[in-house]
Amino acid sequence: VLAAVVETACADGSMSWVSFHRHRGQPAFSESDARTMSALAPHMRQVLRLHRRLAPQIAVGATLREVVQRMETPLIFVGTDGRIVDRNAAAQVALQGTPCWLRDRTGRLLVSENGRWQDVSTWLPNLRNGASLVVDLVNEENHCATLEVFPIAAAFADHVASHPAAAICCLKPGARDRMHALRRTFGLRE
Repeated sequence: VLAAVVETACADGSMSWVSFHRHRGQPAFSESDARTMSALAPHMRQVLRLHRRLAPQIAVGATLREVVQRMETPLIFVGTDGRIVDRNAAAQVALQGTPCWLRDRTGRLLVSENGRWQDVSTWLPNLRNGASLVVDLVNEENHCATLEVFPIAAAFADHVASHPAAAICCLKPGARDRMHALRRTFGLRE
């Protein structure tokens, strides 16, 4: 057994240690292995401290994911290229349902705007400034809906890591601007 004390007991926690075991038939740990373990112990201490800080946020994130999955509002997570990264059950129904405002075409999110299908990626560069955007949708049957697209701040601000999802697309029934939708749907003038 090769073991190292990573943290000593203190008021806010118990003592932590790491141990590695060799089974029968395996060679014993060498002095070099012991020196390597000793050199890694301070780094393991940092990992444990980071884990303690992040664990509550990871738990909150898992809870929020469960809430998103149960929502009745269709939510679709897309990457900067418009590819669908994740979706909730309501979004799955919306992508397959009628009337149809959204489509999944080979993993990309398409939206019905002014009676034609457009890739959602065309609007995503507008999210870089942190503002959300709203797109009025009209399907082939002239029914209206609204697609709200919210940026995921870390995806645009993080220059170190690549985030799979850059935006959340939220489909809501009805038009944001009913007068504008009626004019556009029926070709009316002001």
